[in-house]
Amino acid sequence: SLKENKIKFVHPRFLGNNTDSLRFFDLSMNRQLTTIPFGGIRTLARLKQLRISGTSITVIPDLAFKDLNNLEEIVLLEPQSHVEYHIGNRSFAYLPSLTKLTLNNFKLAHFPNLTGNFKLEDLYLDHNEIKVLPTNLCDILPNLFELRVSGNNLEALPKLSGCKKLAILVVDSNRIQSFGDSLNGLSSIVDISAKYNRIKSIEENDFKGLTQLDKLLLEENKISNIHKNAFSDLTNLKDLILTDNNFPELPTLGLVAVETLSIKGNSKLKKFPSPRHLPNIKILHLYYPYHCCAFLNARKGIYNNNNTTLNITLSNGDQVFSKWIWLADDLENMTSFDPEDIDSSTYEDTSQPKTSPHDEDILNKKIKCTPEPDPFFPCEDLMGDWVLRCGVWIVFVLALCGNATVIIVILASHTKMDVSRFLISNLAFADLFMGIYLGFLAVVDVSTLGNFKSYGVEWQLGPGCRTAGFLATLSSELSVFTLTVITVERYIAIKNAIRVNRKLQLKTAVIVMIFGWVFALVTATLPLLEVNTYGKFSVCLPFETDDKKSIVFLVFLLCLNAAAFIVILFCYILMYCSIRGSNAWNASDFRVAKRMALLVFTDFACWAPIVFFSLTATFGSSIINLSQAKIFTVFVFPLNSCCNPFLYAIFTSHFKKDLLAICRRVEDKYPFLKITKQRMSFSRRSSYSGAVSENPNIYLRVRRFSLPVFARGFNNSITTNGRGSDSSNSNKISLDTNPIGHDGNDHLLTERVTSV
Repeated sequence: SLKENKIKFVHPRFLGNNTDSLRFFDLSMNRQLTTIPFGGIRTLARLKQLRISGTSITVIPDLAFKDLNNLEEIVLLEPQSHVEYHIGNRSFAYLPSLTKLTLNNFKLAHFPNLTGNFKLEDLYLDHNEIKVLPTNLCDILPNLFELRVSGNNLEALPKLSGCKKLAILVVDSNRIQSFGDSLNGLSSIVDISAKYNRIKSIEENDFKGLTQLDKLLLEENKISNIHKNAFSDLTNLKDLILTDNNFPELPTLGLVAVETLSIKGNSKLKKFPSPRHLPNIKILHLYYPYHCCAFLNARKGIYNNNNTTLNITLSNGDQVFSKWIWLADDLENMTSFDPEDIDSSTYEDTSQPKTSPHDEDILNKKIKCTPEPDPFFPCEDLMGDWVLRCGVWIVFVLALCGNATVIIVILASHTKMDVSRFLISNLAFADLFMGIYLGFLAVVDVSTLGNFKSYGVEWQLGPGCRTAGFLATLSSELSVFTLTVITVERYIAIKNAIRVNRKLQLKTAVIVMIFGWVFALVTATLPLLEVNTYGKFSVCLPFETDDKKSIVFLVFLLCLNAAAFIVILFCYILMYCSIRGSNAWNASDFRVAKRMALLVFTDFACWAPIVFFSLTATFGSSIINLSQAKIFTVFVFPLNSCCNPFLYAIFTSHFKKDLLAICRRVEDKYPFLKITKQRMSFSRRSSYSGAVSENPNIYLRVRRFSLPVFARGFNNSITTNGRGSDSSNSNKISLDTNPIGHDGNDHLLTERVTSV
């Protein structure tokens, strides 16, 4: 062997001196070798193996290996890809002992002339440019055992039934569109690999007579249809690979011996055969985790979607039989039943269900199936447990009712629309969408209780899941945006307490919220345009991380939400400092501070875990398990939408005032509705308890923080002459700390000036 040297030239005399002894000649990986003396090689009468690969040889003349009657193997492969080669028409002809020929990467445009090579068994012609195989291939090579023609331009295969010894056929990466009858009758073939072609369908007779076929690889074609009898003759098939195709149904007739089956990438296959149809299966690579449920439960004897116990009782009350049956197979098309058709003596009367030996074999097998079901792809229930289910229903009802109430009260109120009302109504609309999203999940969970696996695929791919995901994303982004605007507006109002012209005006707020709606709508629409997807998980949220654009989309949303929370937190800190730094700090301000802390805490509790755990999971570091992640996703994630209407509207005195006004209008219209004492008490407790039209007092609404320092007396009194001792010439000031109206967001105080 002269392998891996720097040989540039081989002298003919060198070969002539070794004619009697040389049996193996290897010149591989001599990159500078441009030619060899084929005349000298022909003198090596006892040569059996010749390997020339990775050289710079560009010409192989006709009859280059003539008279080498003992030559059994020729390997020519991996030459330089940019070189143009010239191979004679009969370069490899008339070699009576040749059993293996390898010609890879030679840019061959035509099938080589192999006349006279009757003993050839292994032929490798990978990565050339061959378009057609000779129709008489089996006549030329009657002993052909293995044929590899991958990476060529073949559009069809010749009829190979004459190759009685052909066992391995590899035609990957060609342009084959169908098999036709090319493989019919190949009773000796064991392995067929036709990956990365353009096969559109598998017809009934494509594999007719292939009774010894053990492995069939059809990965990444364009198969959209498989005839129901296509595999009927493949009774010995062990491995079937149909990854990355588009067929909606998988026939199982003939697949009784299959042990490994892969249909990854087949999103259109929504229904998968039951374990009974694949009795010897050991390894499954599927697309939907729900399809694994029956197989993973098979070892426990559980076929929730395929078997049950059928008790048939005659009219006289005698039980005929009780046995295990497969509903999906035996009862699917049953329309009537006549007990007289059953011979009761055939069945044993027993109270225990029985399984056949065939079924026992299935139950005793350990099956590996991927992807496995998990909390986001459940077999039984969408929610998984009753605690989560009840929590989701509670959040759903509160979010729906709370936000709907806020919207109705604001729209039905005759009070003039101001910035505060406008922003709160937008927040309520955003959070209402989240309530509707939870309603989708809650209803689907209840309607598929105990058998979600049978509906999971249809749910994820259906319009319901896309609608729910759209509403959830729209709600999330619009809610975050609106909360940020509300917080910034409050900060601006407090900072510019006296300068009214520097506060956020309604016109400006409308423009800002139009931008927010457009942004949220665009964000929610992107997953519908294949930038991420809503159908990846059963909860219909865009958490796809299989491609770069999906990761970028997800990271962008998470970082944006994190930035919004930081802005909200920063603004609340500044507002707190403004109140804390005033000389008039009292218990009322302490309550304001506590409320601010509550708002920040609820935002943080709902957003921070989602952002943190989602970002870590996106970059491959899962800190929590899937069960915990599901709780955060379907319970904590929407919790903010449940809290917002209460924190920002319902618990405020301004909302109570609007609600009371609506109640009074309803009472005026329907006199039979009386005002109860409780409501009158509520009215008196409201922030407008002193705002009676007949009251002669004058009310001025000012900020305590806007009062000059000398006016902030201990007893909250102001004198007209600068002294507080003369009560006859003084004005008394009482401070009502209840927030009202838009100014309630700024915690304006009511100054009551009474002339004495």
